[in-house]
Amino acid sequence: MAKTRLLCAPVPRPLFLACLVLAACPSGSGGTGAQLSAGFAYVANAGSGDLSAVDLSTHRSAIAAGLSDDGYPLAIAADLARSQLYSLQSMGVVHVYGGSFKLSASVPVGDLPVAMAHQGDRLFVLRGDGFVTPFDLASGVALAQIAVGSGPRSLAVDPVAGRILVANALSNSVTVIDLESGAVVATVTVADAPASIAADPSAGKAYVARSFGGAEAVGPYLGILDSGTGAVLGSIAVGVPYAAVEAVAVDPPRRRLYAIAAYGSPNAARDLLVYDLDSQLVVRTVPQIIYGAAAMAVDPSTGDLFVGDGYANDVAVVSAATGAVARIIVGTTPSAVLILPDPGPADGGQ
Repeated sequence: MAKTRLLCAPVPRPLFLACLVLAACPSGSGGTGAQLSAGFAYVANAGSGDLSAVDLSTHRSAIAAGLSDDGYPLAIAADLARSQLYSLQSMGVVHVYGGSFKLSASVPVGDLPVAMAHQGDRLFVLRGDGFVTPFDLASGVALAQIAVGSGPRSLAVDPVAGRILVANALSNSVTVIDLESGAVVATVTVADAPASIAADPSAGKAYVARSFGGAEAVGPYLGILDSGTGAVLGSIAVGVPYAAVEAVAVDPPRRRLYAIAAYGSPNAARDLLVYDLDSQLVVRTVPQIIYGAAAMAVDPSTGDLFVGDGYANDVAVVSAATGAVARIIVGTTPSAVLILPDPGPADGGQ
């Protein structure tokens, strides 16, 4: 029988107690022989409860592992130095997998998990009840939770500015948090139900998807914030006929901003709008890129965009050079995309 070791830390309510349960699963459970490694895109599939691995050089896809229960995966992150993959589950647990995708730890994170980000030795879990909880990966304990706004939907990390930014849809605000201390630096009113946020560390800016048009624009638009202070720097009009912007992603080396724009009907296809970050103009439109909820990630080595389609059960790969779209079949209802590029000059060897 495998031994169990507990690493526990008291945290403020409603979490009560967060514990890492190490080596608590049987030795035969979990991985399939595949190894967590650079050069792959990993896709968490909510419907089939598994993890697809897509080779970045060939775009061939295979199921790498089954993801344990406790609901379905909402977000994934990885730490290659520790050979660990983290899966945020809808029932309020982060599962930690070793390099061969065997479950090695389970961390309760509280109710209503929404999103997750990884930076350095910390994992940040965003909850729908208005809190961010940092977890120290070296010690395996939860740090003091951080209060944000109402109805948070998305978070982004700017490691250069040393900030975490949280888009709060119900309170129409963005919370700016100091990455090291966890102190709230600013709460900025942005209005219009901010749903998604992405950071551009090279420019010290963040882009927030604002679902509805206000005084600044007709139709939805993108707000531009200073990552360090939260100051509003401007906006980019998306406009009609779109009714909302559901997700954003940034490619700093190629100066591109990606936005998934939706029409009024929830069953209608979404378009991908590609903006030049300097001119703030649309340089490419990819129509009908997805039908279901979007999960996006940019390959920093090539600039190719990976977009998970929760309706079609595939990932659309959009070429940064040509805009051509290739579709890769994955599991059922892809809900999160993580890219681990091969180290090289384009991504700084990280």
